[in-house]
Amino acid sequence: MSNIGKQRIIIPKNVKVDCIAWILYAKGPYGEASIRLPIHTKITHNNRYLVLSGDNINSALYGSLQRKLKSLLYGLSFLYVAHLKLVGVGYRASLENKTIVLRLGFSHDVKVLIPDILKVSVSKRTNFKIIGSNLEELHQFAYKLRSYRVPEPFKGKGVVFHGEIIRRKEGKKKKT
Repeated sequence: MSNIGKQRIIIPKNVKVDCIAWILYAKGPYGEASIRLPIHTKITHNNRYLVLSGDNINSALYGSLQRKLKSLLYGLSFLYVAHLKLVGVGYRASLENKTIVLRLGFSHDVKVLIPDILKVSVSKRTNFKIIGSNLEELHQFAYKLRSYRVPEPFKGKGVVFHGEIIRRKEGKKKKT
């Protein structure tokens, strides 16, 4: 078993956990979630901790499973936030019902349906944040939005995460 998989997972005070067969159910103030565990995985839990154990057959899974369970339980008691920024002349974002409309310099607007478990808010037409309790879904949606206009290295235009550093390249030089 991996060393990360051996660590105990602390259950937040406002989250209730129940394990039936190989399905772990969790309920917190920001929603409910369930996760199917690999066969031969044993979970022991009390009111404060979860501990993974099992055969050596799937010992490679324990580290990633431990991190996934930890982020799931944390998300049910606190919310995850991703800040994105549009960099470029004329780049804008707006909300229409359950869709986010991005103007990214194309001949058409990019309309993306927002998943039900996430909330998106737009400020200053170029900054927006995504809020959700599921870290995996949040990152998947954020990278989907980023994939429509990945930041380019010459001017840095595109959809950029807050705090992301874009390596800039030097442009062409004239011969003198």
